[in-house]
Amino acid sequence: QNTKHLMQRYQFIIALVRIAYAKNGGRNQRGKLSEALNVLFVDHIRPNGQMIVGDEYRRRFVYIECIDKVLEQKQEELKKLYDKHSHTKIPMMFIPKNLLHKGMTLDEFLTMLDLADILDQTLSLREAKISYVGSLPMMENVVIAPHLSLSFFDFCEALIRAAHIIYDSLGDEDDNIAIPMLRDLETQEKPTIEVVEAIADILSQFVEDLVAMKKTKNSTPSDSESGDESEVEVGGGGEGEEKKEAGEG
Repeated sequence: QNTKHLMQRYQFIIALVRIAYAKNGGRNQRGKLSEALNVLFVDHIRPNGQMIVGDEYRRRFVYIECIDKVLEQKQEELKKLYDKHSHTKIPMMFIPKNLLHKGMTLDEFLTMLDLADILDQTLSLREAKISYVGSLPMMENVVIAPHLSLSFFDFCEALIRAAHIIYDSLGDEDDNIAIPMLRDLETQEKPTIEVVEAIADILSQFVEDLVAMKKTKNSTPSDSESGDESEVEVGGGGEGEEKKEAGEG
């Protein structure tokens, strides 16, 4: 439930498709709806829109067909994972209606990775936190409290970011190289389709590993690492910017 009466990304996209449909003649379409949608973006939205910091990463690694196919194929498993590991501290029947829109917290995300023997073995605590925080919705120009938990769609993005980190760790032996989300994308070439497909393959296996996780584990993920890495100073979008405590971008 969305008590703030705000659109999630997929709802915003549906609204744009409806606008293109209406401008293209409604029931009596004058041409292809895809072409009308493209005109809407190129002639009206792009010249007047404001680019949100962090979206460049999403365009390169998240909003990609091969990634979307994995999410579609694993949708049922992903929803079960999200439902199972969200709202774990308070039984659903005791959660007030105005808080039902809250999603997966950082502690719940880390616990899920820990139960799957991924935390500290495949992903460090810092890398897991960066995946989580980078997937939180951006806050800009609207006076509301910042989002501090992941919706289902944010959760999927966090897994994509984690899969990207895993892929990146396989190809470079230099531990001093910055995590992909923290690099300046403007100085980086756009990834090849082979790279994105490799990340998609890792994402698919990553989800399978999470589904096959054990039920319980004694260790506490928040205590698994200490020191400077216990705090992550990255903003939504995963490019190292400070998060803005204003509206949803």
